[in-house]
Amino acid sequence: MSLHPILALDHVIDEYRDYLRTEFRAKDAGLREALEQALDQPLFLAQEPFFQAHRPFRSGNRWQDLPIDPRLARVMAARSQNERAYLHQSEAISELLSPEARPVVVTTGTGSGKTEAFLLPVIQNAIEDATRFRKNGLTAILIYPMNALANDQLIRIQEYLQDSGFSGTVTVQQYDRGTPQSERIAMRSNPPHILLTNYMMLEYLLVRPADREDIFANHRCRFLVLDEVHTYRGTLGSHIALLVRRLQTHLARARHDWQPDVPAADHARRYPSLVPVGTSATIKSISDDAELSREEALRLRDEAVQDFFAKLTGVEAGSIRVFGEEIEDIEIPPEAAYPATPVDPGPVDIGNIESVRAALCALAATPTDTPLPEAAKRCRLLWDLNRWLTGAPMSISRMVSRLRQEVVARQDASDADLWHEVEAALLVGAALPDGIQGVLRLRAHRFIRGGWRFHRCVQPGCGRLYPMGEERCGCGFATAPLYLCRNCGADYLRFVGDPDKGPLHPSAVASEGPERMLYEPSRFETTEADEEFEEEEDTEPEPGPRATRRRGGRQAPQQIKRLPVLHGSFDPATLTFSLVSGMRNRVETVDLKIRMANRPVRVPPDGSEAPLATPLEAGFTRRVSPSCDNSCLQ
Repeated sequence: MSLHPILALDHVIDEYRDYLRTEFRAKDAGLREALEQALDQPLFLAQEPFFQAHRPFRSGNRWQDLPIDPRLARVMAARSQNERAYLHQSEAISELLSPEARPVVVTTGTGSGKTEAFLLPVIQNAIEDATRFRKNGLTAILIYPMNALANDQLIRIQEYLQDSGFSGTVTVQQYDRGTPQSERIAMRSNPPHILLTNYMMLEYLLVRPADREDIFANHRCRFLVLDEVHTYRGTLGSHIALLVRRLQTHLARARHDWQPDVPAADHARRYPSLVPVGTSATIKSISDDAELSREEALRLRDEAVQDFFAKLTGVEAGSIRVFGEEIEDIEIPPEAAYPATPVDPGPVDIGNIESVRAALCALAATPTDTPLPEAAKRCRLLWDLNRWLTGAPMSISRMVSRLRQEVVARQDASDADLWHEVEAALLVGAALPDGIQGVLRLRAHRFIRGGWRFHRCVQPGCGRLYPMGEERCGCGFATAPLYLCRNCGADYLRFVGDPDKGPLHPSAVASEGPERMLYEPSRFETTEADEEFEEEEDTEPEPGPRATRRRGGRQAPQQIKRLPVLHGSFDPATLTFSLVSGMRNRVETVDLKIRMANRPVRVPPDGSEAPLATPLEAGFTRRVSPSCDNSCLQ
């Protein structure tokens, strides 16, 4: 069974919640319960998910009808499991392999096969060069922003050459920091037809005399490919623009001492004009301005891409062809309809096709024995979800609003009823087998929330938690950053300041000091974890007699990080700490016995210090995007 994006996303969030419960395990039962309640609040750990549906791209010419070798065409038909290329692939390949090829930018989404839009022309050009001249030499330079991308593309090119029978005819090599010196030397005497590198190593190629003179000698370089071109912005974009111009200048001046004079028919092949090619899934989106026609939105998109790529490569903006994705239209079956009232089919076991079929029949208001394909055809909500989600990512709340706007029978329904109906349709639609009309090929996106930092009210009678670091509690008292010991689960409140000079100040800024950690030892019983914690505390007895206090038969620490643990009372109203010798006296108005110390640390054998008490916080937002879309084969 393929990955179900909704269940996968839920699993990731559940695993993250379990991790936080384990990582921040408070010993105090009341605090532990309060933390778990906060983590379980809706939308606390992650924002509402967004869903996007894949719709098949519009088909172009058959692979066999494109200007590529028939053996290469058969390989593509087999790999894509389709006799036809996508329209943007077909048009880009035809443009790049035409005699008067113009610069091309392919700006289509993930899984659209944009890689093949430039790889096939690069391979085909190398095949024709190798069979015509029978001599190695650069015919294409492919530049990637990361070596990982180049590694993947190298494997793909080699597979295409192997499967089409050209592995011994066309040579392809990668030049990066990991290329051994022996291979670099061999490359100088026998340059590859296709060279994969990154912009840093291309810089070295143009600087090192041996590489610069020999690897580019007698080149027939037709294509310069800049993959993921949207990454080249700002200062880096300026650097790449200058690098491209230096490369163009060097190619024009490179040594040509092999067959410098060729027949007129071969001149364009022996001395080709360099054609820049760019690819990106995110370089520029089509405007969603409702006042613009699709033609006008496309024109504005193309002009923006042309202007950017012209600055990057130095070619005329008007000469650049931009190929975006064209998707198939959705034709809703006339028999598709909504039930009279919202439907909640209840729990669905997506691993059980009968459970999926029963839920789909309920959503389509058809008899329970309706075949799956027929039920999918009659479920109007499934078709509307496909229509909405191929336009732009949407949350369930936005889908509920759209459903109420467009369907008269749903205008008076409650949000909860519509939510359950939409949620069930998403779950069932993504579980349908491939080949059934109306299947939802979903991508699910969810942002795991960052930026939370737990504070706690300093008033012991309140102790309310504030996950966003609010500095004042509703009861009127201050809050302070909450820390937990990663070893025993003891909780601390972090302050800074000198208790002898005035009130302490709650602070979550790590650089502020001197740091003071306040905790109530009376609330914690000694456990095995405590004993392990105490063993790893950096304690050092003070000379001379002292009062000893024991917990569970063990001596309580008197120092942490070679600074004394202070015993006394804390006034939550004034944030003052009163040192009471031997704990025999305390401030009568404050019924709170307190210890104050530097933060506990773990001291490994190497002598470094690692904090045991850490803040309850998350600093960054992360996106999780599982997908059941397998369209990237093309």
